[in-house]
Amino acid sequence: MVIADIKPENGNRTVDMVKAVNGQAIFVQTDVSKAPSAENMVKETLRAYGKIDILVNSAAVFVEATVLNTSEEDWDRIMAINLKGIFFCCKYASLR
Repeated sequence: MVIADIKPENGNRTVDMVKAVNGQAIFVQTDVSKAPSAENMVKETLRAYGKIDILVNSAAVFVEATVLNTSEEDWDRIMAINLKGIFFCCKYASLR
């Protein structure tokens, strides 16, 4: 199992939980909103395990605001993580 997260402390904590129940996991620091980072996550997965059986796209952000109160910067961040992140991860996983 590969745990991909932008925050090492979160990713490593999850790896520790998986290992605590005798599972196997590695952490790859990943910013899914950046194509090279998503591509690196796929490459590290293939290096460690040789294949990808399942891809779970669960990175997402939410801003508690109305449409009128959402800034363009917040909107761009939401779209980059919630949509582009899925696209990048699926794209690079599919190319392998």
